[in-house]
Amino acid sequence: MKLQWVWRLALLACLIGLAYGGSLRNDFVHDDTMFMEDPRVQSLGEMQRLLWEPRWGFDGDRDSGRIYQYYRPLEPLPYVASHFVGQGRPEVSHLLSLAFHLLNALLVLALLRRSIGAGWASAWGAALFAVHPAYSEAVLWPAALGGLGVFACTWTVFHLNVGPPWRWWAWPVSALLYFGALLFKETGVLAPAFVLLGWFFLDRRQTSIGSILGKLSAFAPALVTYALMRDGALGGAVPRLDHLPFTRVEMLLNGLALVPDYVATLVWPYPLSFHHDFDPVRSAWSISAGVGVVCVGLAGAVVVRTSRSLPALAFGVAAAVVAALPYLILHKPADNVFAERYLYDLGPGFVLCLASLVSAVSKHGAPAVRAGTIGMCVILLLVCVGLDRGRTAEWSDEVRLFRQTLVASSRAEIIRVNLGVRLLRQQRYSEGIAVLEELMAFAPDYRGAAYNLGLLYLGAGRVEDAVGALERARRLAPSDQLALLNLAYVYDVAGRREDSVATYFHLLRLAPKHSAAWFNLGIIALEEGQQRNVEKAVSVVLETNPDDIAAKDLLRRSRSAPPPPDRLPQVTRRRCESARIEGEAGRFRRAIAQLQAAAWLDEAAPLPHQYLANLYVMRGDRKAALVHQEEALKLAPNNELYRRNRDALMGQLEK
Repeated sequence: MKLQWVWRLALLACLIGLAYGGSLRNDFVHDDTMFMEDPRVQSLGEMQRLLWEPRWGFDGDRDSGRIYQYYRPLEPLPYVASHFVGQGRPEVSHLLSLAFHLLNALLVLALLRRSIGAGWASAWGAALFAVHPAYSEAVLWPAALGGLGVFACTWTVFHLNVGPPWRWWAWPVSALLYFGALLFKETGVLAPAFVLLGWFFLDRRQTSIGSILGKLSAFAPALVTYALMRDGALGGAVPRLDHLPFTRVEMLLNGLALVPDYVATLVWPYPLSFHHDFDPVRSAWSISAGVGVVCVGLAGAVVVRTSRSLPALAFGVAAAVVAALPYLILHKPADNVFAERYLYDLGPGFVLCLASLVSAVSKHGAPAVRAGTIGMCVILLLVCVGLDRGRTAEWSDEVRLFRQTLVASSRAEIIRVNLGVRLLRQQRYSEGIAVLEELMAFAPDYRGAAYNLGLLYLGAGRVEDAVGALERARRLAPSDQLALLNLAYVYDVAGRREDSVATYFHLLRLAPKHSAAWFNLGIIALEEGQQRNVEKAVSVVLETNPDDIAAKDLLRRSRSAPPPPDRLPQVTRRRCESARIEGEAGRFRRAIAQLQAAAWLDEAAPLPHQYLANLYVMRGDRKAALVHQEEALKLAPNNELYRRNRDALMGQLEK
């Protein structure tokens, strides 16, 4: 018996290797490159943070208003393996994914043999699961390992509790595996549901309510522990549900509208795409939602009619429906709401349905029909392997994957942006500009597109176009620090130094210790001969990073630079008058930024600080006004007007 399973393991391994073995030469793609930079997968000291932080919380931006709903401490295993075993090489992550997929194929084989017997139909069903092209994304993308891991834990729990005589050790092992399933992915919560379905359809010996409750109690401690850990990491079971963009009726309609996509992709997995465009459904008269209702109705009818005559078929349909439920709940319509990797969870139910039908034909059909069925099944496997090999080649690198995705999905906004970023890194500026200009043509307000288009324009030497694109990015996301930083830089490249400095100070109002902004201001101060400002900028940078070599070099260059040139008073006065006009028009933020720029570009001039004091008085902020009034008096100690204003402000603040 054990030898037979060795042969089955070897055959499935050969089949998976033939279909997906080329993935060992593939690079990291999409989220992989970002997750590999996560400090939590790079050192043992940081790794424990995975237990107490969201899956996407590694950027430290917990207060940015993002909705963190993923808590998956075990999902980063591929990146941990690549760092600690492969020195960052992607083949280690891909090998781990293939190993999990092989294990899952064996679990499916065990399910099929238990449900429909040990005939060739079971072996064929497991082989189909191993090479079904609809599951290729889950196998080829290390970021999707959470789905493979939750599958392995869930169906191992199933086999421990359904079928064989129950042993006492199944209780602690089931609890541990259920906890592991939850830590891989949220869909692990469904494991008890599959066990209940197995008892109802496949193992009717479970007649005692006490026995059932006793076995199910194994899941309780794992679920409670996970819930407490998840609540601590996310601040709630499912944070910010009040921000969902759909009503309950709309969520139901959109979930039903997705059902035909799942069915169609399982039945006809071609062409496949990393991204599927989706238009939210708002009307109950939607055709796709209507087709979804028909599909659900047919599934229910099949379960009811075959629950006794073909229990394996009924279980397969019910298991597929239950596995699909979490993916029918839409919470972010702009994202990839339908993804092929989600189909992996539906695999056991789907192949069990097919294998049940094939087994029935094999047992009761005429010899010619059985022979024809076997031939068709073999041909289907060969076709699947061919499609898998082509899909594996598509996933070889990001640019190829993204370009192929755009062939199948015309919009794919996030894919277009990521393709533009990759082309930017490869200095293929004209190609990246073409991709993002097309995106801006049909999605002019897509966040991130204008920003990356600006960087591509800058790389291509189209400075004015870069200014326009980054100004658009600033309008779309006024608080985006990267957009402000690069806009300020591009202003300086375009010869608009005042606008550059003003934009840097606007950024510093959002992030007062922003090292890159202070460093760039220090560069400008050095070029303008403002030595005190260089020292001020460098001091802030070194406060954040005392070992910053570039900042220390900037300070050294400033101290060895010639004396600053004389400033023309009319230039500073013009800048101050321009800011005064903006302030009187109520555009205080712009006026403040312009005056801060004037003060930075002429560090010896008291006038910008005097105007800033007046502006803050107009806004009612006397404390800030006093700071600048004192600075003006420091630069012009004999100015009686400045002194009287300073004394008046101090008197008002003391009251």
